[in-house]
Amino acid sequence: MPTADEVAALMVGDGSEAVDRRDVILAQQASPFQRISELHVGYMALHYPLLFPYGEDGWHPNILVNAVVADADLDEDHVRESELQRKHYNVTMAEFYGYRFQHRDTDGIALLRGDRLRQQYIVDAYVAIEQNRLKYLRLNKKKLRVDFYQGLQDAIVAGDTSVGAIEHKIILPFSFTVGPRHMVQNYQDAMAICRWAGCPDAFVTFICNPQWLEIKRALLLGQ
Repeated sequence: MPTADEVAALMVGDGSEAVDRRDVILAQQASPFQRISELHVGYMALHYPLLFPYGEDGWHPNILVNAVVADADLDEDHVRESELQRKHYNVTMAEFYGYRFQHRDTDGIALLRGDRLRQQYIVDAYVAIEQNRLKYLRLNKKKLRVDFYQGLQDAIVAGDTSVGAIEHKIILPFSFTVGPRHMVQNYQDAMAICRWAGCPDAFVTFICNPQWLEIKRALLLGQ
């Protein structure tokens, strides 16, 4: 049996091709088996009943941010002004899980004291976020105008001699973290900084005080 303390996840492919969703089967008491998506509102509560004993709803795309809910009591002019100031109306998956991972006195501590199960939950949430981002890139190629990322010369270098293969290829933009274009962009930025300021000659580290309230609270919770 493995003895490592780390929890890992395997994602099929490199994100440039369409990958089917995970095969999640829900078994109900008086109904036949049902396949649900990992983005289902009840997936996390059903998969981790020890962390969510009350079956709390997970993320779904219709969760509104607080500013949107408050706009219901404003007039049309104020609503239009607030719409111009916001980038999106709904809570993203990354924002939702970032909120759930924080400690709050009004929330339960089952998730914070989950130990290895909590680590698995975090990895599962990360994989769901990445799959959701890849799905968005795959379904919004025209909106992102990814055709500007590819050309005939790039296709020849990559060995794509079929026109059909070039048409259906999915290009990851540089905004996708840890993607190939993202890595090249960071490398070019680092080289530009070195040309302007010279090579780095110092390694900066940060330390923290073990008596901080956040650290002491985490230790009391068993983390």
